[in-house]
Amino acid sequence: MRKLLTQRVVVAFLSLAIAQSVVGADFDQELKGRVAEVLVGSSALDRAAAAMGIADAFQQLRDTDRARLADETVDAIASLLSHSDRAVRLWAANTLGMLGHRAQRAIGALRLALAQEKSRTENEVEPRFSTGLQLDSVIEAALYNIEGAEKKNTPEK
Repeated sequence: MRKLLTQRVVVAFLSLAIAQSVVGADFDQELKGRVAEVLVGSSALDRAAAAMGIADAFQQLRDTDRARLADETVDAIASLLSHSDRAVRLWAANTLGMLGHRAQRAIGALRLALAQEKSRTENEVEPRFSTGLQLDSVIEAALYNIEGAEKKNTPEK
């Protein structure tokens, strides 16, 4: 039993090491595949799990690797901000926030999603989705992370 557990731990660490070393076209393709999973998920739970998987993949990346992501990958994640499932929008905003300065091209989509979420929340009698996290708060945090990182990376004149 102990040997099996040790083997599983070793496999988990090797998987993490491989995931962190495979950045570039392969990682971009993997993320686009995960975005496609979100779009074709047969249930809300499947779509939310796929979106959370995207956030988990980004969490494992080093900052230098995040900077090498293709613009199309950032755009694909930003496109999830207009998805009908609130959980998908939440995880997309969370992922973009983790990207910091690299996601500055998504600021417009985040601002639009924030305005739409505030409008939905005002008109909603009972929330459809509850995680303990408020989507508008996650979007605001993402904007803060991106715009704060943008200010840090902009040289002063």
